[in-house]
Amino acid sequence: MENLGLEMRKQVARYLAGEISIAEFQTHLAPLTWNVERRADPEVAAIAHELDLRLAEFSHGDWTEPELQAHLSPFVTSYSVTTGDRFWTSNSTHQVFSTQMASPAQGQLLSVGIQFEVASA
Repeated sequence: MENLGLEMRKQVARYLAGEISIAEFQTHLAPLTWNVERRADPEVAAIAHELDLRLAEFSHGDWTEPELQAHLSPFVTSYSVTTGDRFWTSNSTHQVFSTQMASPAQGQLLSVGIQFEVASA
């Protein structure tokens, strides 16, 4: 299986893009977040717990679906990770998920990863 963090983000992106319903999103997310502390690093576990919390709050009636979507969008609109001498970042304007890799030692910027596009509202 792919990196759990990336797979969770892909499911969020699919939901926000309207490819899957909220019920399908919950169905896809449940096995990814189940027992995540034993299968992933603490950062990925934290993402899983945040997603579970947002869904629980929505299920409890704390938010409407558009409010839930607003709370979920930061999971796929931007993030950064540093690994060794490489810096990974993601930013979004019209794209939900776009990743680039910068190598500070060489001053290069390379596009990598997956892109999901969402129609503007």
